Amino acid sequence: MRESGGFFITVSDEQILAAIPQLGSAGIFVEPAAAAAYAGLVKALETNQIDPSTPALVLATGSGLKDVKAAMQAVLPAPVIEPDLQKLKEVLGA
Repeated sequence: MRESGGFFITVSDEQILAAIPQLGSAGIFVEPAAAAAYAGLVKALETNQIDPSTPALVLATGSGLKDVKAAMQAVLPAPVIEPDLQKLKEVLGA
């Protein structure tokens, strides 16, 4: 780490849980341990510890299916929709 000029950063549980739906909106479903890496990137950008124009890689190897219970804490509950096309349109705002 010292040789490459890297650094360590800590993130809170709240920041980790916030990272789960952020990654989800990009189609990436991760468990909290994997979301921690992304939360660290977000924090490093917010605190100007890294330049936003610098390429970065976030290795997120833990699928959200490994810990669905924790992932559910990070998102709103799914709506229950009656099996009716009009009800679906109402929920979707269509």
